[in-house]
Amino acid sequence: MHDAPVDAEIGVLHRTIAELKERLAESDEVLRAIRDGDVDAITVPTSAGMQVYSLKSVDRRYRDMIEAINEGVVNVTTAGMVIYSNQRFADMAGTDLGRVIGSRLQTYFVGQDSTKIGVALLDFGVTRFRAQMLGTQSGTVSVNVSLHRRSGDGNQDIIYVVVSDLTEIEAAQSAGAEAHLALQQRLAELRKSEQRYQSLLDSMSEGVIESDATPSLTYVNPRFAEMLGYSVEDLVDQPAIRILANESEAHLHERVAARQAGRAETYELTWRHRDGHEVPTLVSSRPRFDPDGRYLGSTVNVTDITEKKRAETFRAQAEAGLRAASSYARSLIEASLDPLVTINRDGKITDVNKATEAATGLLRDQLVGRDFSDFFTDPDLARAAYRKAFAEGSVTEYPLAIRNAGGSVMEVLYNASTYCDETGNVVGVFAAARDITARKQAETELANYQHHLEDLVADRTAELAAANLALNAANKELEAFSYSVSHDLRAPLRAVDGFSHALQEDYADKLDVEAQRLIQIIRDSVMKMGQLIEDILDFSRTGRRELSATDIDMTGLAQSVLNDLAPAMKGRKVQVNVAPLPQTNGDREMIQRVWMNLLDNAIKFTARKEDARIDIGSYQEADDIVYFVKDNGAGFDMNYVDKLFGVFQRLHSPEEFPGTGAGLAIIKRIIGRHGGRVWAEGKEGEGATFYFALPPREPDHV
Repeated sequence: MHDAPVDAEIGVLHRTIAELKERLAESDEVLRAIRDGDVDAITVPTSAGMQVYSLKSVDRRYRDMIEAINEGVVNVTTAGMVIYSNQRFADMAGTDLGRVIGSRLQTYFVGQDSTKIGVALLDFGVTRFRAQMLGTQSGTVSVNVSLHRRSGDGNQDIIYVVVSDLTEIEAAQSAGAEAHLALQQRLAELRKSEQRYQSLLDSMSEGVIESDATPSLTYVNPRFAEMLGYSVEDLVDQPAIRILANESEAHLHERVAARQAGRAETYELTWRHRDGHEVPTLVSSRPRFDPDGRYLGSTVNVTDITEKKRAETFRAQAEAGLRAASSYARSLIEASLDPLVTINRDGKITDVNKATEAATGLLRDQLVGRDFSDFFTDPDLARAAYRKAFAEGSVTEYPLAIRNAGGSVMEVLYNASTYCDETGNVVGVFAAARDITARKQAETELANYQHHLEDLVADRTAELAAANLALNAANKELEAFSYSVSHDLRAPLRAVDGFSHALQEDYADKLDVEAQRLIQIIRDSVMKMGQLIEDILDFSRTGRRELSATDIDMTGLAQSVLNDLAPAMKGRKVQVNVAPLPQTNGDREMIQRVWMNLLDNAIKFTARKEDARIDIGSYQEADDIVYFVKDNGAGFDMNYVDKLFGVFQRLHSPEEFPGTGAGLAIIKRIIGRHGGRVWAEGKEGEGATFYFALPPREPDHV
């Protein structure tokens, strides 16, 4: 038994349910009356008071037509409250028609689309956009939404909304064409509804045209005009043939004859855009007849399929490119002289080239599907090869031996790597074999020659070692002789210079002018001879003295040498530029002599330039550091560049520029002992550049 309070609550619930059923029956009756056109208006309470909405604005015949089309159509207030809906909209929303009337339009759309509808309801004119509509089973449907807001009767804004289900576009086109034909036949009857009908067509996302029997265009909607880049006025009354591309008049009249016979057709048709390019479309064409059965023309729905055609063209091109690439790859494989195979994960051969057929003595059909290891003298070793490729991604220089069906054996080295499918999964191994039979024979012959060559090299090395010892001894004797001769010549030269000087001083009053000139020539020659002897000694010393390696600040060393040579530039206009120089390792005293000789030459050979310029710099060349001294002085003829670094070789006369010609030879010997090299570039009258390169390592003989 139930308690008394519980029974009371149950009684209340029963009465509430009964009241709700009664209200629901009344609502159904009201909705039936609204749909049947028996209600002139409805009153809706709002924050501003009671609002009256006229329902007679929706013509009964027009309402029947709206109910018949395959698009959802609703009339809403600016707040989005639905005051009229056709059954199609209710079906698309997955609810009863009775629940739609009085609801808010925004509730049938998701997220940002709901917000977008709320904004669009406030704008006058036509608004179109794509949206996601809440459908049945909690899913969504992609739709095109077209809103047209105009001032209605009684100063109330009435907004017409057309919702097109994009998943049923073809059905929508057919329904649109049928609706358009029906509207044409009943044009006289629906004159009062013409503006609403026009708004509906203007809101459609597909092109719609009407033609007469000629056929010329009697109506185009804005969307069709937009497709072809024209205004609506440009196209009305124009013969259809003028804007068709690739369509003969004969073919067009065949299509007209089909409509006159009552046949509706859907086919592709290409139009000519105002700027000249072609616009491919899918058209659905239906004939129109008057009540007496006379052919009036056609109503055509037009869908732009430019993107579809572009995708089809791209796909065709891609497929053609793929076929060409496949053919090209196959040609490359077949052109290879090396045996090539592809192997799947099970070790089975999936493809081979002609070279593989020749190596195995079997045809392609006999090889494909067989185990890769079956055709080698050591199957286990071959099996291990492709398994290693799958495990590691590749194998290189893998030695195997192919057994030919005729019994011969080919020594090969296999290189293999994996390849993947379009998802990135490894599906097989591509293997290439290189025939090394001839190489093996050559290696054997080479080994024999190598042993013979080693014997010859050993004999020759012994001979060269003996010759080198003899040469070193001869060089040492020559250097000792040069040093001794140069040293011993100093005393006689000093005597000649002393006695000639005594003659000039003690017998000047007894010697005529010619005698004085001859004595001066003797003294000048003695000085030159003395300088030559000094240079010979310097050249000899650079070859004999031991190198003392240390880190050298090349920038500071070059600047120090310039300071020592400053007196030679006094009274001249000489611009000297010293760039930062990398540090090196070597004998500081000898490297200083290199800078001294190079800079002294630069100062000397620019003596005749009013605006002399000397640049000191460096750069990296491979592993070497290259230093250089560049001037704009006398320069030299590059045809004689090989003579520059020879002992006592001169390209200018002593009268032009003093010197013995030993300075560059000394530079070459010093840099050579440091493991480096020297060279020069120049042009007569424009200057010269002298380079020396030092390796980044400890010098020899340290």
